[in-house]
Amino acid sequence: MKDLFDTVPVIDNGNICLRKPTNDDLEGIKKMLLCEDVYRYVPTFVPEKQYNDNIDYFINTMCPELFNKKIEIILGIYYKYNFCGLFELYHYDSGKKQVSIGYRINKDFWNKGITSESLSLIIDYLFKQTDTSTICASNMISNSASGRVLEKKGFSKIKESVLEDWGYSNKNLVDKWILKKVKSKPF
Repeated sequence: MKDLFDTVPVIDNGNICLRKPTNDDLEGIKKMLLCEDVYRYVPTFVPEKQYNDNIDYFINTMCPELFNKKIEIILGIYYKYNFCGLFELYHYDSGKKQVSIGYRINKDFWNKGITSESLSLIIDYLFKQTDTSTICASNMISNSASGRVLEKKGFSKIKESVLEDWGYSNKNLVDKWILKKVKSKPF
């Protein structure tokens, strides 16, 4: 099993691909950033929002730096090879083998099962190809769709309606989720 930060993965099932974003994604990321519906459920401090006016810097400097410093892995989400969102792996605790995840999908790609399929790919990758044993996630309670996706993928809600600072003028109510790797039993 490899450590989470051994490599930036390319996870591709022919329909959905998760890989590092490139300059070809500049316009797609810019379009997504302009959509208030996408970012109303996301912390204000997500990496791409910090460089809203310089997405080239976000892609070519920030993403590699975050990876090299073992802080975060940012992956583009591609539906039939068209950029449609971002997936992030962050708060990795190598001692606990635990990582947090977050995702956002361009509104043009909502309700197509892309988030659910991307989440399945990430879970499979983390549990089968890395030493990760626990995946954590949070969603604003007002974003019930994200909560349904997590629940559908086997996550258990461990805290409900917790006040957290996501960078807005007021703290947000969020639900906290966890998914643990099931250890196979020897025969």
